[in-house]
Amino acid sequence: NDFCLSGPCSNGGTCNNELNGFTCTCTPGFLGSTCEANDFCLSGPCSNGGTCNNELNGFTCTCIPGFLGSTCEANDFCLSGPCSNGGTCNNELSGFTCTCIPGFSGSTCKGMLIITGSLYSKLLLSFY
Repeated sequence: NDFCLSGPCSNGGTCNNELNGFTCTCTPGFLGSTCEANDFCLSGPCSNGGTCNNELNGFTCTCIPGFLGSTCEANDFCLSGPCSNGGTCNNELSGFTCTCIPGFSGSTCKGMLIITGSLYSKLLLSFY
């Protein structure tokens, strides 16, 4: 049987007859059993060691630890957990900020807020 007679490979793919069917050798830029899908990862869109995953209408990147963003282009400054005392880390373009829970303050939430009457007074305590 000539399984390739019907031209099952799309987008310029080459058909190869096999014992019980066929396989397609796809041209660059296409993939799938009949070369029907675009290979959105061909150009290597993921940065910093990220892994590209083809999707139906595009791609996604799986980033290695330390990087984030749609193409792994940004540093993950929060990876090390720099915010103390339950603070939430927020990645910024060139660093991070911490959002502290009530009662704590400072760039990494290591300072305590002492409430005296109706006034707030900051007392920075070290928790190193």
